[in-house]
Amino acid sequence: MRTPLRSITIGATALATVLSFGLTGCGSSSKTSSSPTVTSLEGTAATTATTAAASGNAVTIQNFSFNPGNEAVKVGAKVTWTNQDSFNHTVKTLKGPAKPDSSPIHPGKSFSYVFTKPGTYQYICGIHNNMHGTVVVTQ
Repeated sequence: MRTPLRSITIGATALATVLSFGLTGCGSSSKTSSSPTVTSLEGTAATTATTAAASGNAVTIQNFSFNPGNEAVKVGAKVTWTNQDSFNHTVKTLKGPAKPDSSPIHPGKSFSYVFTKPGTYQYICGIHNNMHGTVVVTQ
């Protein structure tokens, strides 16, 4: 009798732990919008509540990868990363003339950055270091 009771106790503790980790970092918003509300200024970044704008360069984050993994844009172009995974991701610059780094991008949310300096920007997901991408910015 002691073994099943112990199993139930461990199971309940494990379930509570999994639920607490699963909810960590999840945000909710009562705000709904049918279009992006990107307020990205030149050389700055913004996190948005919807998908990437139709105009501009879009990178999809899905299945623990950036797609496309290599993006070529002109100076002044805005690139928007949209998280279509069930997990948070980030954009963390490893190499480049600027640091278009994001805070955690929650599932269904986006991060945009306007590139104002030419160069090659190599980035990863700061949470999942095996995810890599590159943006090449030309004049």
